[in-house]
Amino acid sequence: MREKARRAVELATPFDIATATDNRELLKVCATLADPDSDVTARARFYGSLPPDSVRHYIPRGSDGVAACHFIALLTDLSPGWIFDAGFGRRARR
Repeated sequence: MREKARRAVELATPFDIATATDNRELLKVCATLADPDSDVTARARFYGSLPPDSVRHYIPRGSDGVAACHFIALLTDLSPGWIFDAGFGRRARR
């Protein structure tokens, strides 16, 4: 799972909501991380359809890496902190 999370972060960084919501490879990786009953594509479409000022309620601005991790978390229901740690190698494999 860590490798998939790392790959998702790699695909979503630098973060741009329009690019991320249309990135089929990113959505495919997120689908493998998410619950099988989740519709990752529908979630991505929802966040992509929001006005820019509304997106800020869900995805923090600032660091592209942090924004990418929060977007992936929204799609997968995983913790953005865990995704950040896995995506940037902040935790050693156990």
